[in-house]
Amino acid sequence: MRRSLVLCALLCAPVPVLAQAQVTTEMVPMRDGVRLATDVYLAADWAPGPVLLVRTTYGRDGISDLGQGLAQYGLFWVVAQEGSITRAAERLDVAVQTISGQLSLLERQIGKALFNAQGRGLVLSEAGRIALGYADQIFQLGDALIDAVQHSDSESTLRLRAGISDGIPKLLAYRLLSTVTSMPADVRLICDEGEFETLLADLALHRLDVVLTDRPAPVGGNLKVFSTRLGEFATGLFATKALVDLHRGEFPASLNGAPMLLPTRHHALRGRIDRWLEQTGIRPKIVGEFEDSA
Repeated sequence: MRRSLVLCALLCAPVPVLAQAQVTTEMVPMRDGVRLATDVYLAADWAPGPVLLVRTTYGRDGISDLGQGLAQYGLFWVVAQEGSITRAAERLDVAVQTISGQLSLLERQIGKALFNAQGRGLVLSEAGRIALGYADQIFQLGDALIDAVQHSDSESTLRLRAGISDGIPKLLAYRLLSTVTSMPADVRLICDEGEFETLLADLALHRLDVVLTDRPAPVGGNLKVFSTRLGEFATGLFATKALVDLHRGEFPASLNGAPMLLPTRHHALRGRIDRWLEQTGIRPKIVGEFEDSA
């Protein structure tokens, strides 16, 4: 099997469609004299701009599917933003039939409808909302790549990428990181929020410089990270005056049967609360569980 270098100039148009691309094959000589087969995909309305470059030793099979998938995600993303295929077509200056056809292909591949009709427009289905979250990440990574390369030569600006566990209150994270933004040096702070396990993995892979979380990193294993305790804060119970008056008896026994809103079970604070409730023999009425901490 010959080695191949596949060059896909698919991103030259706003959101090009692979089916409309012009395909040519060139044999590109390398420094060692080997010539690599290079497939070039140019959009019909090609103009100088960014390109997608894919190099593989496994032949060209599947490369066109990659380009088509990215194009379909882009079309889906624009339709989701506009709420209408017609408005998306006007924004991208492509035919309505082109967008409709590519969305249909994407929905057949996924096996679920991404949109529901609402009046004269479209709204995301549950599957569409999930897909939009991933599409946002794809294009945010593309923007981050361009930004990182453009600023790679700036020696005067320090970059600190911090991960913030979703269990950390936003005000607390702001106070901890405010010392960074107040430094005399020119520092650019980038914050990513996510779950503890995901942030820890990104830290180990050097995608993050530091992680603010509500629990230490696990001891042992293959992760080469270390934890430092920055501080502690008390956990409080808050209620309306009516609930306070209703459960004003001897604390904490008065909490038996009291309605409670608690963090979800993957939250480190939830584990501490559950242990305290078990130790004190308290059985409240849990009426809601929430992930976010304001």
